Amino acid sequence: MKSLRRHAKPLKHDLPVEKFQSLLDIFLSDIEKQISQVYAFLRDQNHTQIEILAHAMKSSTYAFGATRLSYLAKCIEEACQQQQLALLKQYCVFIDNARQETETEFKRKGYA
Repeated sequence: MKSLRRHAKPLKHDLPVEKFQSLLDIFLSDIEKQISQVYAFLRDQNHTQIEILAHAMKSSTYAFGATRLSYLAKCIEEACQQQQLALLKQYCVFIDNARQETETEFKRKGYA
């Protein structure tokens, strides 16, 4: 699976193991909460808040090397900006699956 960039491995080696594990645990927990918030804002049709969350997710997922999640967050952000609601809903369908795949890949690679 190519949804993880090589950033995660150097990050792992640049930090003490405990610090990396702590940051990764926080990242995985936060991204799950953020995706839940995206779904709640989608139900409420609050596209401004979705755009704000997607922007934050885009940065954090990229920093951890989760390129598929970062790409989907970028797509969600752009769909909000362009008011493409049908496209926004499609991207939102995929983002939790991408989160689960990313978490599985982190575990497979021994990061989590």
